[in-house]
Amino acid sequence: MSLSGKSGYYGVCILRTCLGAACLLVASNHLIEGAPSLQTFGEQLGYIGLKDPSPLFWGVLTAILEVVFAVLMLFGKVFRTACVLMLVPLMLETIAIFHSGVPKDFLFLIVLMGGCLGLAFTGTAAPSRASEQ
Repeated sequence: MSLSGKSGYYGVCILRTCLGAACLLVASNHLIEGAPSLQTFGEQLGYIGLKDPSPLFWGVLTAILEVVFAVLMLFGKVFRTACVLMLVPLMLETIAIFHSGVPKDFLFLIVLMGGCLGLAFTGTAAPSRASEQ
């Protein structure tokens, strides 16, 4: 059984949509919880040396970048670039959660990072011209 043609297109399209929605859910969670959550997240990023200008700045910046990249992934715009760039805030969040002492909470982020990396190599699932001929 081959995953070429339309079945491969739909499979990758479903995977792209689900991964984009999951990343959007993770990103929006920080924004919904508000300033205290963003401040705490920014303070946790101090473990890797991101302390200036303020912890709140790094928390807000990371959350906004996650939302922007997740939306780009969801709609398939500059898809490969969005997948690779989404790895940066996900890695920062994984490091922050790891240093907070709750190791099971970062396992979902590792799965998201693996999905982003895998889809960065696969592509956006646009139908190829070769399969139409």
